[in-house]
Parts: sequence; C-alpha cells; structure tokens
Amino acid sequence: MSIKIDFSYLLEITGGEPTIMLEMIDLFIQEIPKHSARLKEFATEQNWSSLASEIHKMKPTLLYVGLHSIHQLALELEKETKTQEIGPGFQERLDIMTSSITASLPLLREKREELVS
Repeated sequence: MSIKIDFSYLLEITGGEPTIMLEMIDLFIQEIPKHSARLKEFATEQNWSSLASEIHKMKPTLLYVGLHSIHQLALELEKETKTQEIGPGFQERLDIMTSSITASLPLLREKREELVS
C-alpha cells in the first residue's frame, strides 16, 4: 500500500492555522505508535473487543492527518473485530495497516518541519 496523505481535511478543520496543525500532527506522531503496538498485542491474544476498541480510538486521528486509505482499512478491521467475524487475511491486513502507519511517520515529520519553518 503506497502512503498518500491528503492534508485538505486538516487544513479545513484547523482553518489553516499552523499552530493547531502542528499540535494535531505532533499528537499523531506521539500517540499512534503506541496504538499500533497495542493492535499487535491484542491481535496476538485474539482479544477482539480490545482490538476493536483500539482501532476505534485511532480512526479520527487517521482522518485528521489525511490517511484515508488506512482509515478505510481500519473501518473494515474494526467491523470484523466488533462482530468477531474475522475474515480471511485479517492478520495480513492488520500488518498492512500498522506498517502503513509507520511508513506515514516520516511524511508527517516532513510536513511538521514545513509548518515550523
């Protein structure tokens, strides 16, 4: 999955205010790796309710920073975990989600530097 970030929603909800954009990007950079680690842990334990909850917590942040394809994948995985109807390739899709999040971090750091300067 190639990482595409669309900052239009972040621009819209912040009114283009760089300080607020920085706060939201910083929050993502600081918090999302912790969520990703918990996703892996809950999946290994097959703790579907905790996994669904963790994915649910991540969804708004994925939208804020414009990671639409990852957000869409999160919606699908959340639905499966909530209903405990785990589809084929679930672990692979979860791995794609977490690796895509990791791959997005340098792009977000780049945007952050752009906003700071």
